[in-house]
Amino acid sequence: MRSLKMFATIVLFGAVLSACTSRDQQSVSAKPEVPAVQTQEVMVKKEPVQNVTSSKSPSRVVRVTTENWKFTPNVIRVKKGENITLSLQGLSGLHGFAVQDLGINVPVAQGKTVDVKLPTDKSGSFGFRCSIPCGQGHADMRGTIVIEE
Repeated sequence: MRSLKMFATIVLFGAVLSACTSRDQQSVSAKPEVPAVQTQEVMVKKEPVQNVTSSKSPSRVVRVTTENWKFTPNVIRVKKGENITLSLQGLSGLHGFAVQDLGINVPVAQGKTVDVKLPTDKSGSFGFRCSIPCGQGHADMRGTIVIEE
């Protein structure tokens, strides 16, 4: 008799559990209603294009590696107004990439890559250096960015 009660309890529990499971699956698979989107036609007036450099122009990527105790390349030449991203890749040690006159100072750790937008709104030569003391060759970690007209 006792085993019959236990059997009935197990069957009842299984039925309740399967009912809950199928209800949960139904609620997961139900898709919410999405309101219809109304479209509106817009007339566009064509105007002559002016010779203006867009800030959304594609960026040219200049790859620079940092390692004990050098930057490669250590001279970077770009054009004034050009959209440039410096991609700084840390090959060894922890270094900084600082261009004081352009307001750049970022750390670059070994195994990491840091992307920095290079401001090219003024021409000239701008020195860069390692801004994190990195050992005996730290003073030699220097380079130049040349922004040409």
